Amino acid sequence: MNYRHAYHAGNFADIFKHAILMLLIERLRAKDKPFSVIDTHAGIGIYDLAGEAAQKTLEYQGGIMRLMEASAPSPALSRFRDLVAGIIGLEPGQEIHRYPGSPRIARSLLREGDRLQLVELQPEDVETLRVGFARDRQTIVHAMDAYTALKALLPPTPRRGLVLIDPPFEKTDEFDRLVDGLHEAHPRWAPGVYAIWDPLKARAPGARFHPRLAAAAGVAAAQVLVDRGELARVGHRARDLRQRLGERLAHLAVRRAHLRLRQAHLLALRQCALHGGVQRQPQRVRGRLRPRGGGRERGGQRECDVSHHASCREASPSMTNDRRVSSSC
Repeated sequence: MNYRHAYHAGNFADIFKHAILMLLIERLRAKDKPFSVIDTHAGIGIYDLAGEAAQKTLEYQGGIMRLMEASAPSPALSRFRDLVAGIIGLEPGQEIHRYPGSPRIARSLLREGDRLQLVELQPEDVETLRVGFARDRQTIVHAMDAYTALKALLPPTPRRGLVLIDPPFEKTDEFDRLVDGLHEAHPRWAPGVYAIWDPLKARAPGARFHPRLAAAAGVAAAQVLVDRGELARVGHRARDLRQRLGERLAHLAVRRAHLRLRQAHLLALRQCALHGGVQRQPQRVRGRLRPRGGGRERGGQRECDVSHHASCREASPSMTNDRRVSSSC
């Protein structure tokens, strides 16, 4: 296998993935009963960000380094940032030089009685894990294929818990192997939580993967994952919604100004009616109020021209000469 996670450790995908892992384990911790965590693609547990691999890509700068420098992250990301700092012993103001992988993050959240099983196929990574967890009685390291482990290690003890499946997706049949593995695992441990990393790579395999994954788990496809294309379009839809909302708010502001003008107009009609005349019903022409009569004499009474009547001008200074009201002056 050519994939080496040291080149990508601490990038934005790791932050997203490991923050969700933290939230899942926090949920398991809500009950007093012990639980198990199985990591099928464990890696080496902790990564050197000052090493040659990480410095070659610098992906961690857009991930964990950006999070560490953030002024006000969300509550979940703030807890995750504190968790990472505690694992690697990072003091306030220090620059981060190491990043914990999923084994260290999961282990830091275990309580007494909880268990962690780490599965890794690469011999050198297995040795690194065994050295790192040599004196840990709550952690077991297995040198085996991830999908073999799904059959061999399930159901675990304790019977509550989580399986994290985070393959590198180097092989073209990775989606097929994953579905087949889950098909074997789910009947063995139906109450378990299965967290599967699904990268935004080729769309076609993923589109076929989700319905098959749902069938293997025995649930409706809509309960498993949102289509990855929809996830990719969320940002675009959000921008469109913001633009449409802005346009709608501008329209409402104009409408509000129009209503205020109409209110002033009606107030002016009332003021003119107080001079002793009978207020005539204004006529609506093309969406606005317009007086009947246009200032002509009718029935022995002269209609008031707002633009020339002092009290009416004071009541409605915005009215123009073509806006007349029915009133006896």
